Amino acid sequence: MLRGSGVATLPNYMVMDELRSGAVQRVCPDWTVSGLGDRLYIITAEDRRPSHAVKVMTEFLRASLLRFVEQAEVSGP
Repeated sequence: MLRGSGVATLPNYMVMDELRSGAVQRVCPDWTVSGLGDRLYIITAEDRRPSHAVKVMTEFLRASLLRFVEQAEVSGP
């Protein structure tokens, strides 16, 4: 898609910088994908007491990726 080979359906966070710079554009702005497209799932082994490492990594991912979610909400689909 970035090399001019067609269109793609991607989560906003994956193309936020390209949209802002004008490198890509939305071709169907009123159409949205429902489902897993804009979600990140952290899958771990079932455990009532997750390890400290799992807790730290989960919190790191949430904090690090929160800015992408907030940017997508501000700029809209």
